[in-house]
Amino acid sequence: MEKRELIELSKLGQESRSLDYKESVSWKDYQKKYAKTALGMANIRDGGIIIVGVEEVERNKFVRKGVLEEHLKAYNSDEMLAYINNYADPYIRLEVILFEDDQMNFIAIVIHEFDDIPVVCKGNKGNKELRKGAMYTRSHRMPETCEVPSQTEMREILDLAAEKGLRKFLQRARRAGIEMEGGKIETDEDKFNQQLDGL
Repeated sequence: MEKRELIELSKLGQESRSLDYKESVSWKDYQKKYAKTALGMANIRDGGIIIVGVEEVERNKFVRKGVLEEHLKAYNSDEMLAYINNYADPYIRLEVILFEDDQMNFIAIVIHEFDDIPVVCKGNKGNKELRKGAMYTRSHRMPETCEVPSQTEMREILDLAAEKGLRKFLQRARRAGIEMEGGKIETDEDKFNQQLDGL
């Protein structure tokens, strides 16, 4: 994700299923909440982004204040990934991106959607925010992370997993020389190359 896109998201001023704001806090002080949010965002299409340095000053009113210098040092991507994946099965992929705008520092934690199968909490390890065996998502009702609340959200996650499984099967079949009726199966790489043609 490009920094200009992150700057625009930091200015949006509205959270969504795939965008969460956090005020400037130390990683250690908020790591349990970050873990829960990451578990939920990994289970939605296209994942999500947590932007640190945007504070909710009153209900649904967000102000960009940046991340304090003493908090910046605590956001080590290797430590964050290891901590969050202590709770995730199979695993969560994320990136930590530092960006600056208007002489303020911000941190974007980009959580990717699951690769093959949905992410399940493998244990709470003292984190009261989480429950072993639970599957988390971002609610349609309001921008929050919660256990899968209904059959609608569960079907959404299962459909995403089924699409990934089918796509993987078709790619394997093609590599094995098995032709499928109905034409060529378009891969993400094919789509990306088509987008580059116009540049």
